[in-house]
Amino acid sequence: MTARASLTLSLPALRTFEAVARLGGLTAAADELGLTVSAISHQLRGLEGAIGLSLLRRHGRGVALTERGAAFAAELEQAFADIDVAVDRLRSARPTLTVTVQPSFAARWLMPRLHRFDAIAPGVDLRLSTTPRLVELGRERIDCAIRLGPGGWPNVAARLLTPQREGPVARVGGGQDPGAMPRILLQGRVDEWAAWADLPTGAGARTVSTRELVVEAVLAGAGVGVLDTLMIEPELARGEVRLLAPPRPTSWSYYFVTSQDEVVKPIVRLFGDWLSGEAALSSA
Repeated sequence: MTARASLTLSLPALRTFEAVARLGGLTAAADELGLTVSAISHQLRGLEGAIGLSLLRRHGRGVALTERGAAFAAELEQAFADIDVAVDRLRSARPTLTVTVQPSFAARWLMPRLHRFDAIAPGVDLRLSTTPRLVELGRERIDCAIRLGPGGWPNVAARLLTPQREGPVARVGGGQDPGAMPRILLQGRVDEWAAWADLPTGAGARTVSTRELVVEAVLAGAGVGVLDTLMIEPELARGEVRLLAPPRPTSWSYYFVTSQDEVVKPIVRLFGDWLSGEAALSSA
């Protein structure tokens, strides 16, 4: 279809079709666009009529993309992503940097250090997307990621920041004997205590659902937990908590990750270099 031919199509209908394809259904698209399902259906029928092709197969209340529909949806998604980027640039002359990172790492390691990044990159609009999910950088318009894992992810460039080290940690003071305190277990990860199975602790255990709760329980003096030493650097330095045994490296590490398919912006390279420097200080 030529650029001139595309002018005969409805832009809202194109946006509607892209949302249905990306979200996998009419209801989800209606919620995102603030329309009714019937209005979504009407726009899709009008688009198919204008193009002269079937883009969707209807089955009951669901829809599935035809082969041509799937190819068209992929191109539309990129086109609308480009429009969003252009609008963002128009609205603000400041460079933007969008980073995805795990919530615990963002709160306990990254945020306390960001003032030092601000000093070398003043005026940058830094946007943190905190999620434990492994996001697709280009598809979700994310510039870079800080990932904890084994490495070897496809379609990305991953720079090692620092290996992960864990050890059993307890709060200092309060007249509490770590040998009498219960173990704090992370749900689904009781095996992480295997290396310290003989460490004397109190009877019983407390199981929590997130890594953040393990950290908070230890800091509150509620028990002994296996913690990533990177997450408790300030408390270790101030002597508020202590390791009950030498920490051990896990099979995972922290990585700075960018897409292999995207041109890396200068601000992203600067952020990665800054992260490497900060990680080196943490590992020293």
